[in-house]
Amino acid sequence: MPATKLQRRFEQPPESVRPDLWGVTWTLQQFADQVGRDSGWLVDHVLKPNEFDLSTDRGGPVRFSSGKGSAWKIKARPMAYWIEKNWDRIQGSGWS
Repeated sequence: MPATKLQRRFEQPPESVRPDLWGVTWTLQQFADQVGRDSGWLVDHVLKPNEFDLSTDRGGPVRFSSGKGSAWKIKARPMAYWIEKNWDRIQGSGWS
């Protein structure tokens, strides 16, 4: 039986994935640099459509900005794993 939205948890990467990123936090701009996309596009087409799955409130790697002047915080290693799994969609049209 497929997991409902409320049952889903962010899939943590295996320990062997990107050990160089243990303990590293990216800003929104650093995330954009990693992906090669504009930060505004990433917010609108990648991060916000996946907020339920990516939010630190549900075990994900992204602490979303709470408004203007509030920083985005992104755990680099689990986000790098998520980027790899979703690369084609990120480099395509995104989720919206």
